Amino acid sequence: MITRSDINDNTCYAFYGFYNPDALDIDTNESQHGGGIYCEAGSPTITDCNIHHNFANFSGGGIAILYSNNAQITRDRIINNDCEASGGGIFSGGGPDFNSLIPPDTPNCYIKNCLIAENGGYWGGGVASSYGSHATIENCTIAKNVVDWPDLAGGVRCKNGQASITNSIIWGNAGRSITAQGWVSVKYTLYDPNDPNDPNAPPFVWSGEGNINGNPLFANPVRHDYHLRSEYGRWNPLTGLHDINDLNTSPCIDAGNPFSDYSNEPEDNGDRINMGAYGNTPQASLSGPGVIRFVPADLDEDGDVDIIDLAVLVDNWLLEGAAIINKRADINNNGIVNFGDFAIFNRFWPWP
Repeated sequence: MITRSDINDNTCYAFYGFYNPDALDIDTNESQHGGGIYCEAGSPTITDCNIHHNFANFSGGGIAILYSNNAQITRDRIINNDCEASGGGIFSGGGPDFNSLIPPDTPNCYIKNCLIAENGGYWGGGVASSYGSHATIENCTIAKNVVDWPDLAGGVRCKNGQASITNSIIWGNAGRSITAQGWVSVKYTLYDPNDPNDPNAPPFVWSGEGNINGNPLFANPVRHDYHLRSEYGRWNPLTGLHDINDLNTSPCIDAGNPFSDYSNEPEDNGDRINMGAYGNTPQASLSGPGVIRFVPADLDEDGDVDIIDLAVLVDNWLLEGAAIINKRADINNNGIVNFGDFAIFNRFWPWP
């Protein structure tokens, strides 16, 4: 367990690292994977840490997890780390079985409420879940990461791995935001397929339930502040209060999965979780009467899911592409109104 620690300015070149048990700090060490933290065949818990300005000669500039059974990476700030391979921020490689490249049925690496920003890698900049890894990425902000190969992923890379992404923000990454030679699910996430940095966004990403696009309106990314702008109150790190009122409000506020827990967000929270690293935390940006995020099944956008929405779904039934009369009827954004959309509609019936 590593908690409330600052891990920075470490460099990985040799195969193994060095640790001085009498030292108060962990620094000036060397290894091949995991510039900041390296764990093999274990179940690490890494919480509330600042992991920054580390370098790995291979994968995992900030963190490298190999063959983990149950890695928990929570509420960490992973910024300005670099590597020569994949996962400038986080690299998860391999599942619990050393001899298999097939990802396990259940996730073996959980990444939650993390800020993963401004990291760099040769093949993958932000997060890599590869070679038998199955990662769950929930309420994370993965932004402004870079990759040396523009056709690979500055945001999330899966090569022979899996990733399930929800309630997150993947934006402003160089190269493509997500690449997959494996299985990826993306839901309730701000991901812009028209981002000029990502001209070839794979269609499976945009087809996820609850996904939105656009500028997330970060507070001040130049100063590494990735809180969401809000007219109704934004967290001020100097005062510890929501005493900053912006001129505009992020589309990521109240836009996460309507069934996710939002109880840790301060009032007024709109009774719905925010996307990004601060969703369902005391630092979540506030919402107000002017912030209304419709649930996916609210096809007429009146705040309710009722018989009128069912009529809209029926009117568009089995229509495809440009023939769809009301684009909101294509709830899962896959280009056809069918039982996939009805299954989502049924989950929200009735609402609220």
